[in-house]
Amino acid sequence: MHIAFRVDSSTIIGHGHVMRCLTLAHAITCAPKQFEITISFITKENQGNINHLISNAGFQLILIAIGNNTIKQENSDTWLGCTPEQDALQTIASIKKLSPIDLLIVDHYAIAKSWHQLVKPYYQKLMVIDDLANRLLDCDFLLDQTLNRNKEHYQSLVPEHCSLLLGQDFMLLRDEFAALKAQAKIRRKRHITQQSTLQGIQLTQANILITMGGSDPDNLSELALLAIKKLRVDFPNISATLVLSSQSKHIKTLQQQQKYFPWCKLVIDTQTMAKLMLNADIAIGASGATSWERCCLGLPCLTIINAENQQFVAKNLALANASINLGWYQQVSIDAITEQLHALLKNQKIYVAMVESCFSTCDGQGAARVAKALITAENYIEEKNITKNHIVLLPATIEDKQLTFDWQLEKNIRQYFKQPTIPTWQEHSQWFAQNLANLTSSLYIILNKGIPSGTLRLDKIKPNQYDVSILIATKEQGKGIALKVLKKLPLLKENSQFFADIHQDNISSYHVFKQAGFIRLTPQSQSSKQCTEQNKVMRFIKETTGDYPQ
Repeated sequence: MHIAFRVDSSTIIGHGHVMRCLTLAHAITCAPKQFEITISFITKENQGNINHLISNAGFQLILIAIGNNTIKQENSDTWLGCTPEQDALQTIASIKKLSPIDLLIVDHYAIAKSWHQLVKPYYQKLMVIDDLANRLLDCDFLLDQTLNRNKEHYQSLVPEHCSLLLGQDFMLLRDEFAALKAQAKIRRKRHITQQSTLQGIQLTQANILITMGGSDPDNLSELALLAIKKLRVDFPNISATLVLSSQSKHIKTLQQQQKYFPWCKLVIDTQTMAKLMLNADIAIGASGATSWERCCLGLPCLTIINAENQQFVAKNLALANASINLGWYQQVSIDAITEQLHALLKNQKIYVAMVESCFSTCDGQGAARVAKALITAENYIEEKNITKNHIVLLPATIEDKQLTFDWQLEKNIRQYFKQPTIPTWQEHSQWFAQNLANLTSSLYIILNKGIPSGTLRLDKIKPNQYDVSILIATKEQGKGIALKVLKKLPLLKENSQFFADIHQDNISSYHVFKQAGFIRLTPQSQSSKQCTEQNKVMRFIKETTGDYPQ
């Protein structure tokens, strides 16, 4: 499968669009899949771009010519530097070099329905990443990770068939943020406890993180630094960490200024943003993509709006008590920042409540959810090209709920299940929804010669270990489908162990799993839980690499 991104970065456009696309691209490469995925980026070499990060990540970089028109910061419609028609033709030329493209992902405020329709013959499906909800889009998938975004915002803007991935469940964060969340909770609690007094909490020692976006065209970083300098009159033990991009046009000025502020550490082109946020106590930042990163790690923030798309984000974060919204950058003063920092440092209830609100806003699993949804969708593209003798595994979607329930009703289908009782529709619906939402469980629809024939479920026990459950519809049994499916397991999960529980009276399953390379674990190696019903359930194992355990 070939996935292509159309996205730009520059001093004016900023770096957030490319960064969130890179996050999604990485999540797609890490997601469970049964086919090889190639990822390419189509972009321009605008001034202040971060295209080198795309190449450094190992993705193919396709450059198209920059336009002759002026790009204006206050008008995102100008950000292509040319007309949408001109950009569409350039993109088509690039796609032809890469084709076929199964999925095109567009993250660009200057691209809308007319562009989509021009490029439509050159891709199978289109996903748009957006957070403005202000223009018509002709796409198959729409991702808007903004807190409190809902379908009413896009219903009149996208086709009826468009799948909407909206809100906090789909916030695109790199793996390191979710990995540090538990540690962040411990650190926040410890830091608060250490500074507790009879009068309450006063964060007399705190590190303030300044992150104004990759480009920071309005030099809001300087404004934050001067505010902290003033704050240190009352809180002399306060320190700061300023994060900058080497592409920032104000970098030299800030480097010079930082020399006079020994309490401030300057970090350029950081590769460890998650750790910087973990070690900070308060942040001052723009209301862009880093908002979700800060929330994931429980970091209260004073947010400043410096772009149109940030208004809705800043408003909803403030309503959720996960940030303090200072408003548009033109209206923010040094005194306003100092005053809010002063109140946050001295007020126990405000600070603790904000930490808790941040943690509840983002769980850090959004990128994995989006990747799973896209790969599921892309398998339906694969379905169009199924050969007559081909077994295909399609990750299940909500549309498969009725089909899978009908199979549960077939006579004797659950005879050897651990729970042989046929579920009610309500029980099945609840189970099905929970299974789709569970990131440790993968449910597949089995297609044999294009016909839905059963299900395969893989439940993660621990890293690289999975329980296997397989169901073949009554009419499709006896065709060797289960054996073919089991032989595909190494394609789904490389270098893994697979376990299966088989009832001793289920002779046909016993032979199928044996033929697929499963071997029986000795009764002594099974837990008492696994040896239920006087050892009627046998435990089998298959490994994709290495020797079987003795």
